[in-house]
Amino acid sequence: YSGSTVGAFVGINWQNKNRVNGYELSFSSGNIKSSPDWPDHIKTFMDIKYRSGYVYNSILFYQSLGFFKAIESHPASSWNDRPMDRYGLSAGIGFDYAINNNWVTGLEYMFRYSNYKDRYTKNGLSHNHDNILTLRSINLKISKKF
Repeated sequence: YSGSTVGAFVGINWQNKNRVNGYELSFSSGNIKSSPDWPDHIKTFMDIKYRSGYVYNSILFYQSLGFFKAIESHPASSWNDRPMDRYGLSAGIGFDYAINNNWVTGLEYMFRYSNYKDRYTKNGLSHNHDNILTLRSINLKISKKF
């Protein structure tokens, strides 16, 4: 899968000395295609994750673990014409840089994995497919602290 997305996130962090822990919920939308000549694509995905990291000066280095949901869409002309929800695990690493007391920017690499079985009926025929979905992303983040 490749493509671009735009999204939003909300989270909460707490700091004890140089250790930071927190939770984050994110939503992304775009057009992520499995290949240029295949009609299916992922329209949206959501992440909920736990972050843990270490602060050095104005930079937070962190790792994250969580869950994701992706909505995969198939046009009516393809083998399966209904949107399908994909659920799986996510992991990532990243850093945030505090520009000042109110603004933070960061860069994050996320890996998402789902192993799922499609079961559906089309034209009176029953279909079963074992599928693996992997999504990798590099996220540029800009946030305002409240």
